[in-house]
Amino acid sequence: MNGCLSAVLLMLLMSSISPARAASQDECSIWLCLPGGFPSGCEGARNAMVNRVKHHQSPLPDWSECSTTEDQALPESQLAYSEGFAAYVPPHRICERVESRSSGSCGSGRNGGGSCQSWQVCTQWSATVYPEAHFPGAFCNVQQGADGEVWKNQPAYCTKTQRYRVVLENGQPIGEPYYEG
Repeated sequence: MNGCLSAVLLMLLMSSISPARAASQDECSIWLCLPGGFPSGCEGARNAMVNRVKHHQSPLPDWSECSTTEDQALPESQLAYSEGFAAYVPPHRICERVESRSSGSCGSGRNGGGSCQSWQVCTQWSATVYPEAHFPGAFCNVQQGADGEVWKNQPAYCTKTQRYRVVLENGQPIGEPYYEG
């Protein structure tokens, strides 16, 4: 009886081993869809990546979890991914002329007293619209004044920091980085 039970357990164990060792088809599809920015038909892969991140897993499964036994006969290339943060600069124009404005009684009176507020206004914008850009490794630092007005962004014109991921083959990027948020 013990021998028969052992044989059944061994058969069940052997039948449960599949060529793709642990990751689902959607998780393995992340490797193919991420370099293309998750085009049409890759919704399952994108959802799988988001689900993995929500559950504190790496965004992509190990490549070995997605390779099959037949893959071992193919020439070996090293697949990996890299991730990080990048400052995002949206399309923008550059201010070419600034004028100072003020309200109240700036500089009047005996002591130059009175209530005074001054600020600067852009009166001429460039005709050129500069394209969006990402600065990998940089975080967008937006500094605001007491009134909530943005007065300095570093890198210039950035609006937010985004997480990115890129698939690498033999250390070289495949496709463009995929930016979130």
